[in-house]
Amino acid sequence: MNTIEITLRDIIKYTFGDYKNVLMIATLMLAISFFVNVSEIRSDIISPISVIIVYILIFIEVGYGAEIIKTSYDGQNTTPKLIPTKELLKEGVKRTVIYVFYGLICILLYRLEQYFPFYSIESSVCDILIIVVTILMCLGIINRFLHNGKFSKAFNLKEMVMLYKKFKIKELVYVIISMLIGQAFVVSCLVDINPGFTIIDAVLMVLTFFLAPLSLISTKRLIGLTFKRYV
Repeated sequence: MNTIEITLRDIIKYTFGDYKNVLMIATLMLAISFFVNVSEIRSDIISPISVIIVYILIFIEVGYGAEIIKTSYDGQNTTPKLIPTKELLKEGVKRTVIYVFYGLICILLYRLEQYFPFYSIESSVCDILIIVVTILMCLGIINRFLHNGKFSKAFNLKEMVMLYKKFKIKELVYVIISMLIGQAFVVSCLVDINPGFTIIDAVLMVLTFFLAPLSLISTKRLIGLTFKRYV
């Protein structure tokens, strides 16, 4: 049995190991969806209150994802319990700031690229810089991870370059792909709640209620195992 098969079996077993915890995560993510819709529907004071609640819940979700990565790296084979704490909230805020910082740079480069002709030298340079910034973001998160979560380590360019030199290209590609998959699939389940809510909408809500937490757990487990193997 190859490494990929072993990893996939581990992820499946890990993800479905505690159905009660899965339901708690599903409830958290559904609550995010609910309050997002409330903030869009209401125009009174309820709207800004809902936005605040959404951010708090998202920070807890992001912090919990980081906890899965950490415990997986440390060798724990059961999902950590989802218990909203100040630590999860703080970790979620720090992670979000890191994503936003590097994400904004990529967005600015993408917007700048629109001013240049397609396939021009300037456009190609922007594409290369976007890839470089994405790699730096991943290296920053890894570097912070290796320094007990110290926030400033996510922006320490010198240490990030040194960390890059320690990797073989194949290893770095595995790590970055697993991290990007984790961020791409872990999104809050948003259901459009409006007067025209249909049976199809209800079915989609039920599906996302179960699929969203499974996606969160499995992708973060993948990152943790990848870190354990290569970092």
